[in-house]
Amino acid sequence: MKKNKMMRLASAMMVLTLMSTSVISGTFAKYVTSDSATDTARVAKWGVEVTASGTLFAETYKKTVNTPGDGNASVSVKSNGAAGDNVVAPGTQNDEGITFAITGTPEVDVQVDVDVDDSIARIFLASTNGAETLPDMTTGDDTDYFATGEYEPVKYTLWQNKGAGFVVVTDTDDNLVENVGIATLEEALEGISGAYSANDNLAKEVGTLKITWKWDFDDNNAGTYDKQDTLLGALAANTTLVPAPNPALVDGTDYNLTTGLTLTVSVTQID
Repeated sequence: MKKNKMMRLASAMMVLTLMSTSVISGTFAKYVTSDSATDTARVAKWGVEVTASGTLFAETYKKTVNTPGDGNASVSVKSNGAAGDNVVAPGTQNDEGITFAITGTPEVDVQVDVDVDDSIARIFLASTNGAETLPDMTTGDDTDYFATGEYEPVKYTLWQNKGAGFVVVTDTDDNLVENVGIATLEEALEGISGAYSANDNLAKEVGTLKITWKWDFDDNNAGTYDKQDTLLGALAANTTLVPAPNPALVDGTDYNLTTGLTLTVSVTQID
């Protein structure tokens, strides 16, 4: 009987020991702290477009308005050269010109660059040291000479449209870029270059640029430049100049008979 009591006591103590061991082992778990994060990204939008359209010069010009027109129209000026041999003459002009449009709202900073070819050609005439050395071919008198400062007949105008219509561009000195020579036009175009921030709407910041031109042969209805214009036309036709200029005129120094414009517009992401 005593032995049975001792066995039951021993069994009870064993159960208690096992229970205690289970509780204690549960308190030995590690500290655990956790967190998680999820993030995604997409490619930043570019979507910038630069488009050019139109032409500056032509082979033929329509009567009355003297603007470019096809060969089937009633024309006042027509090239007799090969196809693509464009010409300009006193009184001709182009009110439509060429346009360069920049659009897009890129999600990156960008640099807009407007570059004009430094080797650009321009029509001009000048007398040596401003002296009366140029033959006046408007009078028929072989003793008449005249002098002129540097005469550049083809004048350009720069327009810009930021969404509210075309207006003449104003340069950094608040002067309108209107009826100006190529050098002034080049400076104004390159002055439009600049940096723009991410999410700038380039159609509103830069917009569309347009270049037009005219050769105004009758300034203030006075025919001011008849002598210069007639001499340029004679030089273009290789006419024998009477009276002979003294000294002889040097092509590229005293005059030039061609003009042109090479313009590049680019948009580049800023690093």
